[in-house]
Amino acid sequence: MRQTGAHAYRGPRRRRQFPPDIKRIIRRRRWSAWTAIAALGAIVCCGGTGPGSEFSDSRAHGDFVALVLVVWAAAVCLVGADTFRLRRRGVYTVGFIDAPFSPVRRRASSRWRQDPPEWLIRAVVGVAVLVCIAVTLPNQVNAVAYLTDSTSTAVFLPRSYLQDCGKDGCSTNTAGILEGSGLPAVWPGDIPLDRAVLVQAPVWTAGSSPTLMTSDRAVWYTLLAMVVDATAVSILSGYVIRLSRRRRRRERPDSLLPELR
Repeated sequence: MRQTGAHAYRGPRRRRQFPPDIKRIIRRRRWSAWTAIAALGAIVCCGGTGPGSEFSDSRAHGDFVALVLVVWAAAVCLVGADTFRLRRRGVYTVGFIDAPFSPVRRRASSRWRQDPPEWLIRAVVGVAVLVCIAVTLPNQVNAVAYLTDSTSTAVFLPRSYLQDCGKDGCSTNTAGILEGSGLPAVWPGDIPLDRAVLVQAPVWTAGSSPTLMTSDRAVWYTLLAMVVDATAVSILSGYVIRLSRRRRRRERPDSLLPELR
């Protein structure tokens, strides 16, 4: 018996298709996003290889990390460029969040995009990114230099212990100086006092006593730098898109799609 009315079967629902040129941009953007994600995974798996490993002690380890970072930077730039191209063609994207998948279709709901306002979200995230960069930038620089073997070695002379207490309890760090330069430094852990230790000298000596890098800390701050930089590129590309729309609106009011005016 054939059904009629609101519950009648109308066959398989077909998804709306993009034009071929937009499909190519989406495909390239998706591959670039997954390349950036693979670079993050490579840093997690191979960036912090423990001491004593033949690979981590060789120059090839630093070259590998540097190559991964270059590939990641190129992939992020490509994602940003393709996001800009899609938005100019009327395809709404949620920054870099939907880059590994398919972007939102044409004529996305304006009410959803304006509640809360997009500019407010970008402003809040932008302030958070700036604060994060201001607080962690020296550690990010030192971490990347540590993993790429771009730092010189120094002799650390432990002098005393420090207690660092927080919500999860207390941890013991070791304070001392770097032989030769006399700069104060802190080792993230407890090591025997008055016994010289060979360490990687920090590139950016910010603060009264910079914390020296270990393998795990270097990997963590390098991942943080990659995520923060990608977020900054996404926010910057969003502002570039908005400025481009305003300029096009003033020059050719009828050149934009209705949902982008």
